Amino acid sequence: MTYFDMDGSSLQRAFLELGPEPITTFLRQQRRRPTDFDFVAIHQVSVPFLPPILERLGVPADRTIVTVADHGNLASVTLPLQLELARRRGMIGPGSLVLLIGLAGGISLGLMAVRL
Repeated sequence: MTYFDMDGSSLQRAFLELGPEPITTFLRQQRRRPTDFDFVAIHQVSVPFLPPILERLGVPADRTIVTVADHGNLASVTLPLQLELARRRGMIGPGSLVLLIGLAGGISLGLMAVRL
């Protein structure tokens, strides 16, 4: 079994200090708003991390699924898990517009808008 160790509080603080600018810039380039997306899959480092991030981004809570509470920080598996759960729950399907937000230690950010 493999384990990793991270400081979720520091990562949350760093992203809150960075602010939503990189994501809002991406959305502006895509000519989209957070509410244009049927679903937003976002990497979740801890339960307290998610609400302030979603609020700062303007993402409605009903457009994402909290996975960290039941599964923990799954690192690179978080986004695919959220997509599969959203599909099973009928939140997304063919034609859905999805925003993928990947966050990582060292403060890296990956963004992708996908039409399913």
